[in-house]
Amino acid sequence: MELKKCPSCGEVLDSFLSKCPSCAYEIRGKAANRVISDIEKKVESVRADYEVRIANATKTNDRSRLKLDQYDAIRNVITSIPVPTTKEDLIEVISYCYPKRWTAVSGPAYKAKYQECLSKLEMLAIEDPSLQAVVNNFKEKVSSEDKKIWKMVAFIGIPLFVFILILVIYGK
Repeated sequence: MELKKCPSCGEVLDSFLSKCPSCAYEIRGKAANRVISDIEKKVESVRADYEVRIANATKTNDRSRLKLDQYDAIRNVITSIPVPTTKEDLIEVISYCYPKRWTAVSGPAYKAKYQECLSKLEMLAIEDPSLQAVVNNFKEKVSSEDKKIWKMVAFIGIPLFVFILILVIYGK
């Protein structure tokens, strides 16, 4: 049997324990923290690298092209990070990616990583029905947000379309 130490109090623990008997610290997988840390470090590294390249570019076209390359590199970092395997780690990565799905540059990559982790969590929920509530909660949040966005698009888009149509018809 493998032994490990509690990160909170230092007590030696059996490897199968999920909570320290001395201080009640919850032992979690470390993959999520590693995945999140990897994403943040690599994204920051890409940003720093491209900031230097952009600053050294002499032409406006070169700077514009480098900015687009930077965005692609950031998206590639996010999508290429491996997905964790434990349910706790999956939930943490999902929770990390969820609010970042709407960022301008990297939103689609975070959304893809979010969906990838949610799909994996859904597969684990087949054997652990208690996870299905977590999966459903995330899905309901996304569905609710999507509905709000479509309402906003309709609220703004339809009057704008009518206004443009009137301009086109009566502007001649």
